[in-house]
Amino acid sequence: MNEEMKDKMEIEEKQEEMKEETKEKTIEEILAEKEAEWQKETDRRISEAIRKREEKLKAEQEEKERLAKMSEEERIKEIERQKEEEILKRERAIEEKELKLNLIDLFKSEEMDLDLLEVVDVNKYVGKENKEEVLKQDVLKIKETINKIVEKQVEAFKGEYLRGETPTAEKQQRQDYNEYEKAKKSGNPLDMILAKLK
Repeated sequence: MNEEMKDKMEIEEKQEEMKEETKEKTIEEILAEKEAEWQKETDRRISEAIRKREEKLKAEQEEKERLAKMSEEERIKEIERQKEEEILKRERAIEEKELKLNLIDLFKSEEMDLDLLEVVDVNKYVGKENKEEVLKQDVLKIKETINKIVEKQVEAFKGEYLRGETPTAEKQQRQDYNEYEKAKKSGNPLDMILAKLK
């Protein structure tokens, strides 16, 4: 008896130790952990923003110093060059947006799913001659490829479906009889007539 009691006591002690180890966290502990995580993430984002801002200010300062070292004529040329670059960048962005809108129109006219817009990268058409024609040809190639893939899948499905057994006349009669009996039990005369007409 003493041994059994000792064993029970040891088991109970081990269970209590396990309970203490696997003790569930209280709401306050969970909130404190989450708050620490949020604070850490906030600090990281703030540090990153400060670093980026410092880099930007440093680059601007270096540009000002570089321009200050130039003669008046060189400075004017440099400012004009920067303005031209900015204008070209804006024109490129506008052209890209126009091509995206044209692409949407093409997809709609070809009755293609708009989810496929991500497949076509309009950036490779920006600045090229005949870009709209080339874009249309590429969209038609995509549609043709998709149709071929779907057609192959349909043919494969048809092949699998048609391999099934041909129903015998006896099985068909039993099926018709079963449908008529079901309609008769449901009490629906229209279903009964339809089952007889099959």
